Amino acid sequence: MIQDKLKSWKLELEILLTRQVWAGEAGPNLALKSASPKGAADFIRRLSCFQRLTCVLIALVPIRTGEAESAGSEVIASQNQVVAIVNSEVITMLDVLQTMPVRPQGVDDEEWLKIRFQVFKDRLKGLIERKLLYQEAKLAQIELLPDEMDEAVEQRWQRSFGQKKDFLEYLKGMNMTLGDFQEQVKEDLMARAIIQRRIQFDNSVSTKELVSYYEEHLSDFTMNEKRKLSIIQVPVKLESGEEGEALARSLVKRLRQNPVEFAALARTHSIGPGAAAGGDWGWQQPSGMLDALRETAFRLAVGQVSDVIATRAGCFILKVEASVDGRVQPFEEAQATIRQKLQSQRFAEHRTKLIEDLTLRGYVVPFLPNPDMLR
Repeated sequence: MIQDKLKSWKLELEILLTRQVWAGEAGPNLALKSASPKGAADFIRRLSCFQRLTCVLIALVPIRTGEAESAGSEVIASQNQVVAIVNSEVITMLDVLQTMPVRPQGVDDEEWLKIRFQVFKDRLKGLIERKLLYQEAKLAQIELLPDEMDEAVEQRWQRSFGQKKDFLEYLKGMNMTLGDFQEQVKEDLMARAIIQRRIQFDNSVSTKELVSYYEEHLSDFTMNEKRKLSIIQVPVKLESGEEGEALARSLVKRLRQNPVEFAALARTHSIGPGAAAGGDWGWQQPSGMLDALRETAFRLAVGQVSDVIATRAGCFILKVEASVDGRVQPFEEAQATIRQKLQSQRFAEHRTKLIEDLTLRGYVVPFLPNPDMLR
């Protein structure tokens, strides 16, 4: 009954739009096309709220026939599901998935689903913004030269993949054609071009502004003292049942006589960080260390080995490999960084305002899929 009603709505809507806007099958494979993007966008804006809601329902709900669907067709349908309408164009699930990062190692299924859904929302927002800017660039009749496009495409894949075979493997894995990739590059270039044309403002920063920012954010320019450390951690109880502290004291005695043995002893006896690398603990700052270890580490001179530091977590031996004293970066050194930061902030504010204006003047409907579809 509902499916029949949706079919009826679709037919009525096609008549209403005089066949200008909608083309293709109803459901996830829906595409919006028009010989004139501006005309289609203006036409959509004139639709009533009910008619716009009908558009969204048709885009989201697959109208199934009585024919059985294979698993493969269901996958294709989910990839072609519309996740946003931007004026006269749509963004599909596949468009967003093609921008998603690969799963990091060591992340379990549930945690990855949470991360992936958040990234999906962020990438969808970025694609909507790019589409708005791209459409504005077309209305402004911005055009790219063929040589400019070819050079940009080649630079993009070389920078990202290095080897062409790796690039082609990426396209295959992402279910993309070379044409799809070229279209992404084209939209990026035209979006940047319209930003350069629309965002014109005085981006100079006065000395007064630089000094004010420096004084208000002085902690950002304070470099804490740090030590490059090597560490040996011996358990409180050894597997033999003996006290770990006795072993730690014997190691300190040997290191007093020959400090260069530290790496070899760490590989043999340590259960702590970097044991396989000779006890290398890297650069440490006071804020990231246990109290007992911090007091010792920042009291020793470079090259010195500590006494045994007994804690509930085990018995520790530290060696200071290098040291950097804390200091406040002078304004003269920091001002270039401050200027760049303030200019970037101003540009971001103007870009956000441009996107907001385009969104208000246009017709943008995002709708997120069920998170389980991203597994």
